[in-house]
Amino acid sequence: MLHAKVKLNILKEIVDTASILVPEAKFNIEDNGLMTKAVDPSRIAMVSIEVRKEAFEEFEAKESMLGIDLEKLKETLKLGSSEDVLILDWDKDANTLVLKVGNLTRKMPLIDAGGMPDPKMPELDLPAKVTLPVEEIKKGVAAAKSISDNISLKISEDGFDLSSKAEGADQANLHLPKDALIDIEIRESARSTYPLEQFSKMINAIKSPNVTIRLGTDYPLDIIFEMANGMGNGRYLLAPRVENY
Repeated sequence: MLHAKVKLNILKEIVDTASILVPEAKFNIEDNGLMTKAVDPSRIAMVSIEVRKEAFEEFEAKESMLGIDLEKLKETLKLGSSEDVLILDWDKDANTLVLKVGNLTRKMPLIDAGGMPDPKMPELDLPAKVTLPVEEIKKGVAAAKSISDNISLKISEDGFDLSSKAEGADQANLHLPKDALIDIEIRESARSTYPLEQFSKMINAIKSPNVTIRLGTDYPLDIIFEMANGMGNGRYLLAPRVENY
């Protein structure tokens, strides 16, 4: 059972956060909110989303699983504006999600959630962590796109570095000293390289003003951020491209 009212921009944030990695997702619905976890088809990236019921204007639910075609849902959300309030109802008998935006009603068939994976987020003991404005990272990503398919991240006592380089002198580096960071915790310095395409999609999907990055040398990158106006949390994991430094 599910009945909810929510602003379009909050639902769009949830859908956009997941859909950069997967075209469909299984949502676990409980009386206190919803969550989803998914691994991308190449199995190098993972997303986890938890949104509390307080993010919704109305939320009534019993424990259930809904398999949702994210691409179809994205198309429906384009029909409204960010401040519109959507009404969502699960028609269990017809196995459809019914969405109402203004005078428009959209009935969307659900996917069989029983056959969809339910991955677990691994526990990672990573030695370095920073919290910083996401806009700063977006600047570094934008500069890197014309240089390489990879991007390197480093956390040290000097601060946070994001860099990309090609053969010769073609390179870009974003350096944020410790006093430009919101927070930094280091047991030891860490540096790893990641595929730029996936990292760029993740960073650009984040709507929160700040992001926390947990890093270990040649370990998966852990990206943590708030969602739904602080009433939810998102997390991305991205596998490294191991290189000899």
